Amino acid sequence: MFFVQLQQYKNLEKLTINGNNFKVLPNTFPTAILLTYLDVSHNGVEAFPLAILALKQLAYLNMENNGLTALPEKINSLENLTVLQLGGYPKANRLTQLPKTLGQLRHLKKLDLRENQIEQLPTSFTKLNNLEFLYLSANRLSELPIGFGKLNNLKEVYLGGNSFSYLTNEITNLERLEILWVPENRLKELLEAFGDLTSSNNTKSKCSIDSI
Repeated sequence: MFFVQLQQYKNLEKLTINGNNFKVLPNTFPTAILLTYLDVSHNGVEAFPLAILALKQLAYLNMENNGLTALPEKINSLENLTVLQLGGYPKANRLTQLPKTLGQLRHLKKLDLRENQIEQLPTSFTKLNNLEFLYLSANRLSELPIGFGKLNNLKEVYLGGNSFSYLTNEITNLERLEILWVPENRLKELLEAFGDLTSSNNTKSKCSIDSI
């Protein structure tokens, strides 16, 4: 009934329904084709609503703290996304893997995947060239994909609470990096190359490595 009533709002661009008891969303959004902002966080939507994939203008999507178990392969339909939040605390979601098509979200600037169960990032991840803020804390990651250093617009990277025993040298290619957060991993030493991140020759970057 709630979504049927949305039909009267012909110019609806922003919809926030977080903190309710929604378990499913409708198969279609009657008037929401114009939506640019959708917040469905803190509900109980465990299956990604395929109707969202029709929202071609969507720039902001927040589905954190729902218990999601998977993302659809057609997530790349949301080609205008700049912010995708799928993390949260304390229960977040239950994603174990990411579709390869995620790497086609070329406008994405912020990606939040905290508090999931992800063990590996797809190689296509390195195609997210506009990414600036990356949150991967509290997953099950032990390595970053080859080519991670190509994400040279990254400013903040959060990797705490994973299983990293080493960090790839490619991180030193991230010249805009300001925060690198990697507490509660299995690191035993820092690479000598980390000196490049704070050296006088790299004036664009400031790096903060907290509580390793």
